[in-house]
Amino acid sequence: MTTVPHRDRFRFLLLVAWGFAAMFGVCAAEERTEDAAARHDRPRILLQCAAGVSQSAVERSVDVSKAEYSRTGFAADVRVLYRPGYHLAMGAEVGSVGISSLLVKEDSALAVGSTMNLTALPVLAVFAMEWSNVELSAGPGVVLYRFRGTSGTEVTQSSDWEIAWSLGLTYYLPLTASMRLGIAARELVIPERRVNSTSALLRLEWGW
Repeated sequence: MTTVPHRDRFRFLLLVAWGFAAMFGVCAAEERTEDAAARHDRPRILLQCAAGVSQSAVERSVDVSKAEYSRTGFAADVRVLYRPGYHLAMGAEVGSVGISSLLVKEDSALAVGSTMNLTALPVLAVFAMEWSNVELSAGPGVVLYRFRGTSGTEVTQSSDWEIAWSLGLTYYLPLTASMRLGIAARELVIPERRVNSTSALLRLEWGW
């Protein structure tokens, strides 16, 4: 595996932090001009649950004579956000993204029926801005990058924490005064693993 030098990681995190600071500076200036009554009409605490499918760009590292290989997986997340104003929200997200799966059909070294699965479990900060039910969100954090392989009754597992960040776009359809249904697209990037995963999600939001 090719690793990213610590200096490059630091530069990456500085760039992400600078981008968030710039975006929130612009929105904070707008917040001060919004009508106070309009801000208080909206829920301040948000719980969001999402589920859908992911498609990942990841290098296949195992050479098998004949196998079923898929870069499509299940994606889900749970977010808790605080909305201090009309446009801005911030909080945290945990989730799961299926990166790839392999089922051995024929090979000289691996038993038929052996499986290999890669999964990412993100733990991310979330910073979101919304206009007219369209939300742009982004956030840095980490993922627990997990490998699980089976061969007969033998199970092999390993995991590592990696730096990651996400970028998402959601369109919300109001259902009630405190509930909305969102149609979301989200990109999860794990630079050190050279993995990009794009998810299509349905997101349900409750607000208080």
